[in-house]
Amino acid sequence: MLLKYQNEENNCLDCHNGNVAAKNIAAEFNKSYKHNIGNYLKIHVPNEPNQLYTNMHVECVDCHNPHAAKNMEAAPPNASGALAGVKGITQTGTAINPASYEYEICYRCHAGSSGSPPPATPRILVQNSALLEFAPANPSYHPVSAMGKNTMVPSLISPWTTSSIMYCTSCHAGDGSSSTAGPHGSIYPHILKLQNLTNDGGTTATGTTESPSAYALCYSCHSRASILSDASFKEHNKHLQSEVRAPCNTCHDPHGISITQGTQSNNTNLINFKAGVTTPSSSGQLKFVDMGGHHGQCYLTCHGKNHNPLSY
Repeated sequence: MLLKYQNEENNCLDCHNGNVAAKNIAAEFNKSYKHNIGNYLKIHVPNEPNQLYTNMHVECVDCHNPHAAKNMEAAPPNASGALAGVKGITQTGTAINPASYEYEICYRCHAGSSGSPPPATPRILVQNSALLEFAPANPSYHPVSAMGKNTMVPSLISPWTTSSIMYCTSCHAGDGSSSTAGPHGSIYPHILKLQNLTNDGGTTATGTTESPSAYALCYSCHSRASILSDASFKEHNKHLQSEVRAPCNTCHDPHGISITQGTQSNNTNLINFKAGVTTPSSSGQLKFVDMGGHHGQCYLTCHGKNHNPLSY
């Protein structure tokens, strides 16, 4: 391809190392969690089929088209100029070239590609396709491809409203003010721009100390004061801070719950319990029942307590 360097990324990092371009992208790829472009060589080719990847890899040109990229801002879900001219997969699973929306570029790898790693958090309902997790027909999802369904979210911090749409990169991006807006690399797991403790390696739901920094990612959109005052769920404070000390991640599946697995009564409010630390109740049930108006019932055994059910 008449490239200056055999290692594809080096052709980009000649400039994007802080010496020419404003941001030092090279430094991002030295962080603990990253899209590991250095792991692949001669896998990405110009005539690559425009479809869901079957050979998992990532190179700079999987997200950026150096001949089409431009300085153009955009509002969610539209792709910015930095992502112009890149292939993608639509919310309906159709290949598109070029992608119109940022999430379509992410879906090319993160819509259930063979070889993709399993979810980091084991769930009662297991899903490994972001396309299915963000589908507008779902019982609940973060509003990436469409506006959210919940019209009562008192914790939202301005300018976020229940009509807002967000980017994948609203959560997955470089950490720190000097980092990049895209998901190149981060010091936090899953290439998150802020910390979100999950205790994924733990065998119990308890023992995580709540603080502004512990769940900084969640608190960047959801008011900590509102959450801990129990404005939307009267047991938030008990479960997060005062007694149980469980991470948000124990109950909430942050992408969403696919309608192919979940229901409108059991999986609203991003409820998809973490497997292993939550087990069935004494009646053999493991579910959340939405009663409407910030009321519901939980059937499970967790933090040493039988919920069969416990109502709020």
